[in-house]
Amino acid sequence: MKNRIVWDKGTTTAGDLKGAFGYQYEVLMFATKGAPAIRGKRWPDVWRHMRVSADKLHHQNEKPVPLLEQAVLSMSDPGDTVLDPFMGSGSTGVACLNCGRDFVGCEIDPGYFDVARDRLDAESAQGRMFAGLW
Repeated sequence: MKNRIVWDKGTTTAGDLKGAFGYQYEVLMFATKGAPAIRGKRWPDVWRHMRVSADKLHHQNEKPVPLLEQAVLSMSDPGDTVLDPFMGSGSTGVACLNCGRDFVGCEIDPGYFDVARDRLDAESAQGRMFAGLW
């Protein structure tokens, strides 16, 4: 475990509107084997990216692609493979496509797997990324 990165969403989310303070952040965990160097700029541990607007959400907990691009660019090199074991709607995969990284994603919910597959197929200029998996 190297860092906890605070994602400042720029606004509060719903939740318990009368019994809790509004949630404005999520914590991302940066863990690694060994001691790789951070690529490019050394960012602080608070990253500010606006949430995905409700009318553009593919998943209720969707992360914005620019947030994930920042992580991908900071922690991998072009051609590396990035694993997202909880890929939801595939935002990490989109970030990898945009940043020249390969992507492996897992999703337990068949409906969200289909959303991610369709989204990545639409984003990919290289054809089907999931060929032969079904």
